[in-house]
Amino acid sequence: MRRFSITSPSEYEDKIIEELGRLGVAQLIKESVSGEAKKTGNLEICERYTSLRQKLDAISSVFQQVHKESPKKRRFNLRGITQRKIQKNLTVSSTIFDLVEIDKKTNEIGPTADAIIAEVAHLQEEVSDLKVRETRLTMLEKNGMKIDEVGDFRHIFVKVGLLKREFHHNFERHMKSLSLAYSINPSTHTEDFIVISGSMSYKFYVEEILKLLNFDEFIFNGSKDSIFKSLTVVRSLLKEAVSNLMALEDRYDKVLKELKPFEDSISEALKVEDARSAITKVGKQILIQGWVPADELEDVRGVVENSTNGTSNFSFESPTKEDTVPTKLPNRGVFRFFELFVKLAGTPNYFEIDPTPIFTILYVTMFGMMFGDIGGGIAFAILGLLLSRVRKNLLGLPRSAVRKLGIVILFCGMSAIVFGALYGEFFLFEVFNPLLLSPIHDQNEMITIALTFGVAQIALALVLNIINKFRMGHKLEAILSEKGLLGLAYYSVGVLLAIKFVQGNMSLNAFVENMLLTYTALGLLGLIFLAPVVIGFIEGKGGIIEKLLLGFTHFFEAFISFLTNSVSYIRLAAFALSHGAFALCAAILAGIIGGIPSYILINVLVFIIEGMSVGIQAMRLMYYEFFTKFYTGDGKPYRPFQLKANKKDIRFKKPFSSNR
Repeated sequence: MRRFSITSPSEYEDKIIEELGRLGVAQLIKESVSGEAKKTGNLEICERYTSLRQKLDAISSVFQQVHKESPKKRRFNLRGITQRKIQKNLTVSSTIFDLVEIDKKTNEIGPTADAIIAEVAHLQEEVSDLKVRETRLTMLEKNGMKIDEVGDFRHIFVKVGLLKREFHHNFERHMKSLSLAYSINPSTHTEDFIVISGSMSYKFYVEEILKLLNFDEFIFNGSKDSIFKSLTVVRSLLKEAVSNLMALEDRYDKVLKELKPFEDSISEALKVEDARSAITKVGKQILIQGWVPADELEDVRGVVENSTNGTSNFSFESPTKEDTVPTKLPNRGVFRFFELFVKLAGTPNYFEIDPTPIFTILYVTMFGMMFGDIGGGIAFAILGLLLSRVRKNLLGLPRSAVRKLGIVILFCGMSAIVFGALYGEFFLFEVFNPLLLSPIHDQNEMITIALTFGVAQIALALVLNIINKFRMGHKLEAILSEKGLLGLAYYSVGVLLAIKFVQGNMSLNAFVENMLLTYTALGLLGLIFLAPVVIGFIEGKGGIIEKLLLGFTHFFEAFISFLTNSVSYIRLAAFALSHGAFALCAAILAGIIGGIPSYILINVLVFIIEGMSVGIQAMRLMYYEFFTKFYTGDGKPYRPFQLKANKKDIRFKKPFSSNR
């Protein structure tokens, strides 16, 4: 990346913005803008249009709900704020409209849209009230009561309604203390239909108690009609209200059709106004700063010089360690499909190594180690291949994400095939002699391989951290921190001691017999403890107590975390062993449900449960045991300013100088 600066007469502002947007490689810097930016006329037009679209969006769910409750009617499938039928029937022109024209249309449509919104809100409220009345009348009828049996009479009162089941105990306690008659009938999953009757002298106390219990009382406003007649009237009114609501939909569709063609123009204009906010204006000169990939630098210089007739000044410089430089990930081929998993931990810092290729290799390898089966691997590869060809959204995931996931699963399946050949397994059967070992029969060797792999991976993480710290300019941390050269030295000595410990039948005498290694490890731990104090003294930062506490944290992490992180890799062997154990389960089940059904059932369970578990465990090892040693993930993604349309198709309204 290179940081560029453009100074130019202000008269070329629009032309420079349009050319940079058309080129689509420059990420503009807003931090350099001084003062508070004022809204331009263009931005106000965009906001008026966007506000109108948002208000229309707010009522789209009302029509959607009506269609859900009316299955015979046409159904909605909203994407954004438009319906499927609008998207199908409307072909959006690629023409970029003048913002003045858009503003005129927005002002014309605004009153009509506001009227539709008001009518929809009124009808929605009416429909909601009628549905409540219908539900209450239905409950009353279901429980064998009449409307004229509810209310206040000369000597008694009768109340009906719904009460949350959680308040039953308190309700019954109060009713019994007042000697009132009541009944409780189940109504919904959480509420019961309650009937209360008593003397008018207790009415006030009962009402106060019911308020505290959030009693939902049914009030029928003195109506003496039969329930059948009342329900007939309510349902007729409800049908009429729904019909009126659906009649509004055609007017709603018409408004959306009139606004839809302007979406691209508004989107482009908002991008331009956002870019304009990154410009510093001093007198009759403007200053534009941004980031651009080094190989695109001359293209930016060329379009700027051409758009200003050579009157601009273009300069650039390499980034410094203090700069917040956007990161453009250069991954190609299969690696780009694994970027998503790396970005879940944050975007790589510009000055640190992009771990995507390393992540890809390690993750796929660990998946294969834990799920080494030729048959299962083929099944995963086929699933991945199918997902990579998906053309529609799936399970709420966008098509692009599903296709990337498919490629990941495809390569995990291929890894499982390779390790299945090394283990000699095909759908849990040992069909030939293993090329390497059998996890179920060579357990010690499998555990040794898993731990060796883990040690190598942690050591790699420490090496990456050392490189990153040097690249970021943190040389003292690269050398003295628990994850730097000092930590790598301690970890290496610790691994050698662990090997001696295992070779000595796990006897503590191994530490006495290897005093040089033991003293070296203790000495390195002591240096790790004192490292923050040394760094603070050299840099002149922080108090000694604070640094000692930090040193103790680093000491504890080096002593405990390195050990536990290394042991965590035993799960690579454990899952490989469990895969073989499933074959034994199938053999046991064969005596109960038959050989073929048992092996089919177990293989399905292995594919679903173990496949998912292995994927999660490999991810956990990458994030917690590997990434935590070196990855910061505090980078800023590279998002260049881009316009879809050709500059000749864009006609922006010239902003008023008073608004700048």
